[in-house]
Amino acid sequence: MCMRIIFNNNTMRTGPSEDERYQYTNFSDLQKILDNNVTATPGEGPLGNVTPTLPGDVTAAPGEGPLGNVTPTLPGDVIAAPGQGPLGNVTPTVPSSGVTIIPIIPVVRYGYIKFFNSNSSGESIDIYINGTIAVSNLKFREYTEYFSGTAGNYRITVYSAGKRNRKLFERFFRIVGNRKYTGVFQGDYNNFSMNIIENNCNMLNSLRADVRFINTAPNPTLMDIYVDGSIIIRDFYYNDISSYLTLSEGFHNVTLTVAGTMRVVVEEPQLYFSGGSCYGLYVSGNNNTIPIQLTLINERL
Repeated sequence: MCMRIIFNNNTMRTGPSEDERYQYTNFSDLQKILDNNVTATPGEGPLGNVTPTLPGDVTAAPGEGPLGNVTPTLPGDVIAAPGQGPLGNVTPTVPSSGVTIIPIIPVVRYGYIKFFNSNSSGESIDIYINGTIAVSNLKFREYTEYFSGTAGNYRITVYSAGKRNRKLFERFFRIVGNRKYTGVFQGDYNNFSMNIIENNCNMLNSLRADVRFINTAPNPTLMDIYVDGSIIIRDFYYNDISSYLTLSEGFHNVTLTVAGTMRVVVEEPQLYFSGGSCYGLYVSGNNNTIPIQLTLINERL
């Protein structure tokens, strides 16, 4: 039941209006009521403002009290959460011991690229990445190991070996994290290029190898490719890249012929393919000043 105090001239009434049990004509009687554990609510009393107090086991909530802002304090075992308090921002502090802070470390993704010199002029080259030399005097049909780099854009510049004033080719390339590439320098004096080929073979059987054929020889002659005497590719042309072919581990015969004939262009009778590996078999040369040749590159190493 809600209690209220009504002042009317010299008469004071407390309780519901229909309850006439308490009627007084002086202030001493009112004091007796208050002494009997009747709590006044905030407001205007006969002697001025009435400001109640809270028992010791009741926590005041932040807000506006009759005399101004009320800012409660927290017990020692209660942690304040960040937020807006009655007097401004509340920023809790972390205990000095017993708390492990785990730092957030950004993930850095690396990509990988190797280079293969397959230019049909047979010229040795220097390769610069973002203006810094990465490969020096890479000869015809030589290739590098993988270089690692964070994902992003790179400038690849090729010079004639030892001749910084003789630029042969330049291009920009974006490396994607967790991927591998082969940068193939190909063409001739009039038309050099850097062909970036992604190495994307799948999980392999330890007793089998995957191989694909990549034609970097600017030879107008179409070729057929035979493996162990069976034709696997017809009309293989410049810049063609085949799908992966799965072979058993061991030695295999690889032969290229002029398309539609049995006239041999190049033959490798004893190419060894290691199980669990992935290869690119590159066709280089121009069949003129430089004969057609095969280079086997492991794409996983």
